Amino acid sequence: MKIKLTIDDPSVEGEDIIVESSSIRESIYQLRKIIGQDPREMAKAISSKKKESLEVFTHCVYGWDTVEGPNGKKSLTPNWEEQRVILMMKRWLEPHERQQKNLSFRQVADMLNQMGVKGKEGGKWSSKQIRRTLRYTIHDRIHEFDKPDWWK
Repeated sequence: MKIKLTIDDPSVEGEDIIVESSSIRESIYQLRKIIGQDPREMAKAISSKKKESLEVFTHCVYGWDTVEGPNGKKSLTPNWEEQRVILMMKRWLEPHERQQKNLSFRQVADMLNQMGVKGKEGGKWSSKQIRRTLRYTIHDRIHEFDKPDWWK
């Protein structure tokens, strides 16, 4: 498949842009990249904007539940039980006076599995899931919400 893009603007120098690809989707991707609209960068920007406004930005995030927001869009609200688990993870991974060294992601996953704590979709924990869960900076925003009485 060959797509030819003719730019009809005297301020733009150069020849026509020709993109060859096996699919329309790939051709559009290549064209957008050529004109400075890299879809991957645009997706990152959209995701960042959604995170800032606490809109749903991915399938599911441990520590957060999806609710219908005031603007009709799906928003995130803290799941306080899961936030408590995230706090435990962070504490286990940072060194303390009483422990010789901090725990590994694998050790934290093993401890959660032994305690019977399930992941967001009911599965067992792995070191990769612990790392991914803690990577989200959105967890730092729980202070913006009213905490339940039992949260101290």
